[in-house]
Amino acid sequence: MNTLKSFLLNRPVSGSTCLIAISLLVVLGIPYLFTDTPSVALTLKIVTRLLIAAAAVYALVKMQLVQAAGLGGRPWRKRWWIAPLPMLAIVAINILGVNWSALVFTPSTVAGWLGYNLSVGLFEELLLRGVCFCLLATAWRHRKNGLLLAAVTQGAIFGLLHLINLTHAPMLDTLSQTVYATLLGIGFAGMTVFCHSIWPAVMVHAAINLAGSMNIDLVPGATPPEGSLSGYIVATVVILLVSALPGLWQLRREQRALAGA
Repeated sequence: MNTLKSFLLNRPVSGSTCLIAISLLVVLGIPYLFTDTPSVALTLKIVTRLLIAAAAVYALVKMQLVQAAGLGGRPWRKRWWIAPLPMLAIVAINILGVNWSALVFTPSTVAGWLGYNLSVGLFEELLLRGVCFCLLATAWRHRKNGLLLAAVTQGAIFGLLHLINLTHAPMLDTLSQTVYATLLGIGFAGMTVFCHSIWPAVMVHAAINLAGSMNIDLVPGATPPEGSLSGYIVATVVILLVSALPGLWQLRREQRALAGA
């Protein structure tokens, strides 16, 4: 494990990108190897994400990066709850758009909705903020503004990996997701640094996904709404204001503290 740690710290961008890309391919590929049934494929994706998330935690423990990744080892900041507040606006906006009268709560749909979105939040945060951001920040800790550079880089990696959706989604939708993910990735990195823990980011990420998917997962026969350029621009501005900019402020604050220390 020390050899792997040395390799990843010497090549933090390519190493962490490869780990994340392989993990995504495993999550997307395993269901197609075993089943054509949507419900079974969904279950396999959930289980695979959870197993990879557990493997990420195991690797961070073995590489002695638990505290650096925000998994534990030091207390949360006293006013940690301040950091998630701006991003909760995204949750509120998503909830306002829910078609409550059309929602149908059955055991299978609720289990799928909860399992999918909770596993995505855990999987993506542990890989992107737990592994990728941690490796970058550790490797670049002596660089000027290394923390900010690490946050922007992992946000860009997070965003660019969404280009895989071009295989099944329209280009405008996919490019918009790429921009959203980049901005959110910076925000989640700032939140993790501010809180001294990755777990608030996991919770907020899952909450955003849960609120944003209700009209699709809990409405029978629902299809994703067709996006528009104007709508995507508005969404980008909102995410910039409530995620990326607060995240950058939190990162700069921590960067100054590290420089002072």
